[in-house]
Amino acid sequence: MRKPGPGQHKQRRVKQAASACSLAVLVAAVLVWMPVLFYTAGGHSLAVAATSDNGGPANSDRIRTWFDRYDCIRRSAQMTPEERKTADGLMEKKLTLLLPGFGRLSAQRLLKKMIDRYEAAAAAMKELPPEPETRELHEGYTRYFSTSRALFHDTLRTLNNPLRSKKELEERKAELAELDETLKTTDKQLRDTYNIPPYTYKTAASS
Repeated sequence: MRKPGPGQHKQRRVKQAASACSLAVLVAAVLVWMPVLFYTAGGHSLAVAATSDNGGPANSDRIRTWFDRYDCIRRSAQMTPEERKTADGLMEKKLTLLLPGFGRLSAQRLLKKMIDRYEAAAAAMKELPPEPETRELHEGYTRYFSTSRALFHDTLRTLNNPLRSKKELEERKAELAELDETLKTTDKQLRDTYNIPPYTYKTAASS
């Protein structure tokens, strides 16, 4: 059997390096994208608090109770400011994800934490008693938590195997980002309709 020549070895190394770099970009992007739903500038969701002047119906205790439990589930899954700082740092230094050491270990730890949290959040959403008015939001976030958890799990597997294909993960991330935006709009509309305050970021100390 003919042995590969120097040129073929070089091409293989170039392909491996390109694959590894694209992996670093993907993992860093997923890590930074994770808290978008839960942690935005100023600690609030994109929803705007409604007032009694918006013409909507009076507050419904039933809907408000549902939102209280739903927001509690979101808080249980949110990324802390310290974790967000770690994710931002990894985004700035993507190549550290390729090297055994702090960068890769930090990414692995963070992904594992978010996998566990999203799995618990998906289970909690399934157990949350449904309301007809919030059915679309309820089903949407149940799907969001479940599919996000699967994405983080597969991203972790890819981090441990840099030569795995990353195209599918990139496509799934784009689909989830689109779902995220749709659900934010639905969330805002419901809060406006029922005069429910916007979701706020809270730590254990502030709650």
